[in-house]
Amino acid sequence: MINKMKSNKGFSLVELLVSISLLTIMAVAFLPLLTTSYSGIQKSGERNNAINLAQQEIEQRFSKGAEKSDTQITIRFPGVELFKIEGEIITFNEEYGEEHSVELDVFIPEK
Repeated sequence: MINKMKSNKGFSLVELLVSISLLTIMAVAFLPLLTTSYSGIQKSGERNNAINLAQQEIEQRFSKGAEKSDTQITIRFPGVELFKIEGEIITFNEEYGEEHSVELDVFIPEK
């Protein structure tokens, strides 16, 4: 009876080595996924910061109004005559990372 209890207790060394090996193989398999995800998150954050900086510039220019009126946009509403707005189109370019940039074209109306 004592021999039966000793044989059912715990794991053998071989079982532990096999389980550790399997866990290691699984961890190594997921490592590239984690590094790719991290670099994607980092690039998205840099792009987001660049867009926020460009948006701040746009809002500052928008509050001042157009410096020159070289463009006119026309809006047509049903049942109303044409609505024309004078202003200018400005391109904002904000660089991020080593080789990337964000470019936004914005129409700024006259004040």
